[in-house]
Amino acid sequence: MAARGGRIDGSRIEHLLDGDNRMTSVTVSSRYRIVIAKAIRTSLGIKPGMRVHAIQDGGHLVLVPARPRGEARGFLYGIDTTVPREKDRT
Repeated sequence: MAARGGRIDGSRIEHLLDGDNRMTSVTVSSRYRIVIAKAIRTSLGIKPGMRVHAIQDGGHLVLVPARPRGEARGFLYGIDTTVPREKDRT
């Protein structure tokens, strides 16, 4: 995770760059705007006007595409619900 001073340690960087993960540098404008690289926009399906969630994670900024609620419909279909439950939860 992050080391002192907000720097990412080497093992974290290697993890971030594994597989399909991409890292690019961006510049924050005087109006606090950034441009997301085309390769990243394309792979995440980010379109103009689409909302993203900005999450502060320690000393890091994480941008997560906001998906419509309808896309989540049925994602738990088939989940195993046979887990031990407390009496008042059944």
